[in-house]
Amino acid sequence: MTETPNDQAGAQQNDPLVPGFQMLEEGRFEDAVEFFKKAASDHPRDWRVFAQLGQLQLSMQKHHQAVYNFTRALETAPDRAAILILRALTFLEIKDTGQAQADAEQAWPIAGDNVESWNRLGVLYGRLGDYQRALIAYDQALQIQPGAGSILFNRAVMLSEAGDHDAAADDYRAALATRDSWPEAMLGLGVALVRNEEADEAIPIFRELLRLQGPDAPMGRMARRYLSELDALEPGDAAPEAEPQAITGEQINALIRDVSRHRREEEVARLFRVLVALPLYTNPVEVEGEEARDPNEVRLPIFNGEEGSYVVFYADETDERLRPDHIAFPGDRIMRWCMDQDNIEGLMVQNNMGDNVCYHKNLFPALLARYDRFMADHQP
Repeated sequence: MTETPNDQAGAQQNDPLVPGFQMLEEGRFEDAVEFFKKAASDHPRDWRVFAQLGQLQLSMQKHHQAVYNFTRALETAPDRAAILILRALTFLEIKDTGQAQADAEQAWPIAGDNVESWNRLGVLYGRLGDYQRALIAYDQALQIQPGAGSILFNRAVMLSEAGDHDAAADDYRAALATRDSWPEAMLGLGVALVRNEEADEAIPIFRELLRLQGPDAPMGRMARRYLSELDALEPGDAAPEAEPQAITGEQINALIRDVSRHRREEEVARLFRVLVALPLYTNPVEVEGEEARDPNEVRLPIFNGEEGSYVVFYADETDERLRPDHIAFPGDRIMRWCMDQDNIEGLMVQNNMGDNVCYHKNLFPALLARYDRFMADHQP
């Protein structure tokens, strides 16, 4: 018997999870979490409940809960590859690269013709540092969906992180061919050209991005910043109407406290935005020369914990633990430095109340590649 459109519509109306999916479409994420938590009790064999809960918890930085729910979804999910990949990405967030690798290996042979699974495998292997495997995954995705802009963009980001700026620029150009004036792709192309020592070609791209976005939008600010660094600002290049108000020491201390204790999505996102742009302070163990101008010129304090070694910085310059000879570096420079250190797992930032937040350096490439997203309100 053939199923008619009316039959399909009736099935959707009878689907007990429809209200939850509608909440997601409306952006009511907290309500959706509560709905799917109740649905987990009412429909314990419906894999969609646990898959959706896992994705919501992943977005809220509740990684261990997300792992649990993805594992529950795997018990009955017809598409195991998609869930395995989501769980692998979650394992990366808690620095369990071994399990992330194991899940990726399980997902690879069963990804089939699911373009999103191959796209996410590309992201996953890129974050694992296996750029060759990531390239194969992106190639698979593009065979299924040739010329897909999102896949080309993700591959460009990965290639840039791998240091192949020439190939990254080609992919950014191809992504732009699928979507005119794509701001993220324009910025990525400009940055790739700068790193490939093709500044003359990058300057008009940054200038056009500034014109399209305006000087007060995040992308416009980033474009103007690069034009300034390239000494290419012209009188016609618009300036921001006003500099954004700097976050105060009291605010950053409170934000670190809230993230450390509650990890609410909005606060985690805001802390990301400000840490990458703000100066961070620390007491040097030893300085080479009279003044440290680069992290490589100073021996920095390290916290050695069960999960590895983290370089220690303070967010508030008025912190009483800072000595008179304390030093400061931009947050993005410290993150880049951490990425180059084999014996450092990441960055620990403390407030003046004893709270601390640690970021593993596996997070930094994606954060720095999308630096503009975390510059909306606070410029260095």
